[in-house]
Amino acid sequence: MNAHAPRYVASLELPRRIERASRALAYIGLMIPLGALGLLAIAAIALGALVSIVGLGGPLALAVRAARRLAELDRRAANRLLDAHIPPLPGRARVAGGAWRRTRHALADRQVRLGLAALCLGGGEAVAMIVERVA
Repeated sequence: MNAHAPRYVASLELPRRIERASRALAYIGLMIPLGALGLLAIAAIALGALVSIVGLGGPLALAVRAARRLAELDRRAANRLLDAHIPPLPGRARVAGGAWRRTRHALADRQVRLGLAALCLGGGEAVAMIVERVA
């Protein structure tokens, strides 16, 4: 056995690496249900947009609010578990006008679209990572 082996082992910083790996695994495990909820939020937004055509904007407003909360949960989890330093989403702008104008504004909100895309892609990515490691 090499006399310098303990120094090489210490230079690997295994406890720090194991702790970071466990945080990454926790984030991957959290992304699976968040990704599924993201898909449901996309379906709810699509359904809410269809219902808002007839003048009922309430379901769309609830779906967009749920999508923003999911994106915020994902951001907080990434910041806490991965030290990602992702800034919070900007506040929503109030839109004057009828239900149709508010619906169009909600569907055009870039932050909501990006957040939903990240949630959906992140959930699929988490499943792919787990399948890759198991196989």
